[in-house]
Amino acid sequence: MADEKKDYPKEFDLREEKGKAPEKAPDVNEQAYAPTEQTLKKLNELPWPEIKEELGISLESLLKNTRHYGTLEALAYGRFSEPLLFNIKRGHEQRHQECGTLRLYSYKNAAGQKEWGYEIHPVKYHYKLDDKGQIVKGANGEPLVEIDRNPLRATYDEATGKTVEESLTYKRHQLSQEQVRHLRLTGNLGEPFVTTGFNGETVRELLSCDPYNRHTLVAVRADAVRARYLSNPVASLKGGDTVTLTRDNVLALSDGDTVWTKSAKGKDCCLQYDAYLGKVRQVKSYEMCCREDIQKFIAEAKQKSEAKDQAQSAQNTPRVFRREK
Repeated sequence: MADEKKDYPKEFDLREEKGKAPEKAPDVNEQAYAPTEQTLKKLNELPWPEIKEELGISLESLLKNTRHYGTLEALAYGRFSEPLLFNIKRGHEQRHQECGTLRLYSYKNAAGQKEWGYEIHPVKYHYKLDDKGQIVKGANGEPLVEIDRNPLRATYDEATGKTVEESLTYKRHQLSQEQVRHLRLTGNLGEPFVTTGFNGETVRELLSCDPYNRHTLVAVRADAVRARYLSNPVASLKGGDTVTLTRDNVLALSDGDTVWTKSAKGKDCCLQYDAYLGKVRQVKSYEMCCREDIQKFIAEAKQKSEAKDQAQSAQNTPRVFRREK
């Protein structure tokens, strides 16, 4: 059982600031957004001169250009940000640009000195395509681009009625077909990933997909999630609704499971912990996702079969020539 007062590594500072995120981000031109004093305090504790030297981003620029809740809060509390553009210089490398989601964290080294680190998940873009596979153009005639979210894909086996998942590894360990299916359909693993720590101890992690690059996984320690929600068992939902979690709810969520419960407004909701967002969120159940997935594959197979039959019928239809009088 997790100790609710235990100190966890600083790279996973799971304590959230009081208050809640807006239901949706304001328009990019709005100036109403401002980070809270607690967020600013956490941001100012990071070594920004060193961060700017290596990553080419500054706190001043982020504060000036951030227009909605999310990015500053993620950087302050050790979660992954939205995609950012970096001008990176590592060691003796030449400075170059990269785009990705960023997580900043601080920790104490063996000598007790405070250090900082970061993790970047690459984000790529591609041309936006319409339903016919044609490049979409904007009002000025220029091709539009969008984030290539690098989705996990599967193929449908009509003979068995099952989907075949692609291969995916984490920490050099190949995930099972069922684990990859969970990640593809829900974004979460659905169970703890068990590994061995530096001192030989057993470590249980919850894994979620980075939504901007779904082949990249974000991890958080299951015992840290359990300790957080045992000490403060309230999960905030969209629209200002909340859920007060029971002890059994917390234990299930920290094992990667989904739980059904009622919110403060009396709504039935299915909840699961999302390691990327760093919080419990409302989700579709895995069973519902599986049903929708099979229905989608069957519909696509039927559509392809009908298109093939129509093409074959057109090819077999005799052509009739009429002589003009």
